[in-house]
Amino acid sequence: MGRKLSYQIMILLLIVNSSLQVKYEFVLDNEQVLTECQDKPPGALDYDSLFDFSELTFTMGGDGVTLTGNATTVWDIKPTDRIQGTANILYFDRGTWQSTILNMIAQNFCATMYDERQFWYKIWARHIINADEVKDNCLKVPGTKLIMEPFVIKAEFGFDAPLRQGRHKIVFGFRAFDEHNVERKDNICFEITGEFYKI
Repeated sequence: MGRKLSYQIMILLLIVNSSLQVKYEFVLDNEQVLTECQDKPPGALDYDSLFDFSELTFTMGGDGVTLTGNATTVWDIKPTDRIQGTANILYFDRGTWQSTILNMIAQNFCATMYDERQFWYKIWARHIINADEVKDNCLKVPGTKLIMEPFVIKAEFGFDAPLRQGRHKIVFGFRAFDEHNVERKDNICFEITGEFYKI
């Protein structure tokens, strides 16, 4: 009887938690989408050291920013490396960017890049047409071409707490670790800016 009650309580908590989530859409304010990190960590490279964007275009329209074309990986790391990915949300308050509690880390980004439950899959990776061909390369093999279907960048999130109104940015970081778990010197940092709107 006790075990059955425990399961019922867990199911109830899951239902209550998901119903309490506040849904937001992140609306980009920059047609180029990606910008350099303002507070770049020592030795960090920009987004153009991760991808060659010469075959990719971003166009601002009434529905948001549309992405068309292809991106080719250029990050010079080894295929055996593990990539750690981070995303940190900050808000703009009185002239400075303030940290929030909304941060995430993927210790092995490549293992989750095509996981349908992850926000980067919903926003970006699900639009990679040749995913079956390039899946094993992840971001680790320079010259890997990610062929993208044209899409409007829609970033929707569910948070358990309300967000402050106003401008926000999401800072993305990628770090590579060799087979001995030693971090490589060339890490990647870039950010996107915009506003969260309740939906």
